[in-house]
Amino acid sequence: MSNTNESKLVDLPLNDFLDAVAKRQSTPGGGAVAGVAGALATSLARMVAAYSTSKKATNEHNECFKQIADRLQQLDRSLRESIDQDTKAYGAYVAASRDKSGSAEAVEQRRAATLNSMAVPMSIAVHAKGTLDVLCEMVPAASKWLLSDLEAAAILAEATVRCAGCFVRVNTESLQDPATADDAHKQISALEQSAQGVLSKIVKARRTRLHKID
Repeated sequence: MSNTNESKLVDLPLNDFLDAVAKRQSTPGGGAVAGVAGALATSLARMVAAYSTSKKATNEHNECFKQIADRLQQLDRSLRESIDQDTKAYGAYVAASRDKSGSAEAVEQRRAATLNSMAVPMSIAVHAKGTLDVLCEMVPAASKWLLSDLEAAAILAEATVRCAGCFVRVNTESLQDPATADDAHKQISALEQSAQGVLSKIVKARRTRLHKID
């Protein structure tokens, strides 16, 4: 989908965005969808944080969740921005790929576009992993009525890391730089492994806490 007149995908009504993804067109594609998934996970985490403060809780408890809410808001903002950043990065890559001259300038432009197309999903993975880390901190003190939402947010955030990884790897295939490509593979693999570990920890802690509640 073309972002003419500075229109933003993130500002589209949900139905319009979903229809745009479903069409036979290059954007919005998987990278933008990964950004949406991450933003949804973080928004759900923010809701859990909002409901975990109360008049009955101590000031220390409420202040902790206020700080958590601020961190999640920053992560949410970054993930929402990535939706359009991914689409713009792909557009720049397509434009750079049209130059078949083989000139030094053309090669450098394509390299820069490829690196940017790789950097956006990597950023999505980093921020989704950040959401997972915050969720893990929240499990012991979050409202017991919101623990299922917390786990759902964690599952979605972990899936976002893996989805973003798909687009990091596909862009490394176009990068004529084995060392940089290898570094990107190692970074995204480490993020995926760490995210999986944090999700397992969250699920276990949530179930342990529910068992104590029961």
